Amino acid sequence: MTKVYILKYGKLKLDSNIILARDTYLTTENESYIKPKWLTIPVIGALVMTEGHNVLFDLGCMPNAMEENGWPKVMRISTPFYPEPDENPVSQLAKIGLTPKDIDTVIVSHTHNDHFGNIADFAHAKVYLPREDWVTGLITLHSSTDPSTYGSYIPQMFNVRIREVHTVGIGEDFELYPGIEILTLPGHTLGLLGMAVHLKNSGTLLFPSDAVYSKANLGPPVHMSGSAADTVRMRESFEKVRKLALQYCAKIVFPHDAAELSTYRTIPEYYD
Repeated sequence: MTKVYILKYGKLKLDSNIILARDTYLTTENESYIKPKWLTIPVIGALVMTEGHNVLFDLGCMPNAMEENGWPKVMRISTPFYPEPDENPVSQLAKIGLTPKDIDTVIVSHTHNDHFGNIADFAHAKVYLPREDWVTGLITLHSSTDPSTYGSYIPQMFNVRIREVHTVGIGEDFELYPGIEILTLPGHTLGLLGMAVHLKNSGTLLFPSDAVYSKANLGPPVHMSGSAADTVRMRESFEKVRKLALQYCAKIVFPHDAAELSTYRTIPEYYD
């Protein structure tokens, strides 16, 4: 029987306009008092245990993110990371007696700092990545020696030698293993992978990753994210997620929504 565990990877603090575009903005009537808002959001992943395979979806932030040899300073001060000691992939897996070596397949939704951070622990696995995002990261990191230009791409993560990489292009949706679909949901990044898992008792769980940050983005009405490589494709991905949720009567697992996370079963609890 297939099981899905939701994993907790700590919290980020950031400007609310990143999650919800124009959440705060100046007008001639509010210029004397309008202020940006800090928002604290969770970082999550998922483990799918199915016959013959243990699949990990997303890898969280690198453990030394807030140290000088971790993220660039601009990232440490604009999106600080606050994990509890057990909020990392290795510790989360240990809650059910697994180690990284038990993971044979990894799906990286995209290669930003909060989704690709622990790749070194899983470099032995078969890794699926969004092709367009992977190329964007490589070009970005090799076009300058100034870390302030790297955005959410971190050199240390891209320097890991992965045993087996499979890149997935936009529109190349497919069934990875029985009951597990890889979905392409570009917009937030030029390429992004989501996942749908069809379960016997719990129905379908839909993981859009940062294609849809939070329940508030999806609406209705739609509230666009403030972080989009392609706003047209982001809106299309919103609609794709909405249609799939209706088609499958699916539960959407939003990646960065604190209120929604409080309603999810998290490891060691599971969906089956």
